[in-house]
Amino acid sequence: EVKQQFPNEKQVVLAPSGSLSYDSLVAAMDGIRMLDAIDPPIILKNAETGVDETLKLLFPEVVFGNILSND
Repeated sequence: EVKQQFPNEKQVVLAPSGSLSYDSLVAAMDGIRMLDAIDPPIILKNAETGVDETLKLLFPEVVFGNILSND
């Protein structure tokens, strides 16, 4: 739903708590990078070619928002 509203956005900011396991963090990052087969297609017009293209990536750029936090 978020990608449908902001189809040109490539970046997502994560702010995980210190209690989050490494495996859970990696699973979350993997889940927000690519569309699943059951997700509805997201189609964008390529600015350079003018051709409609189906997106394969959701948010490939992951940024950590609390990297300097003590949490």
